[in-house]
Amino acid sequence: MLVAEGGRPQRRAGIAIGQRVTLICGAIFAAVIGLVVWQAVS
Repeated sequence: MLVAEGGRPQRRAGIAIGQRVTLICGAIFAAVIGLVVWQAVS
């Protein structure tokens, strides 16, 4: 029971960190694409 209860917060924290990493990577990816498109247009 202690292992299961102790594992749940870690999973939630892992998911939260994963979502943040995904958001940050997505933002960087979008910025890079934006720069490439902007340079291609101009």
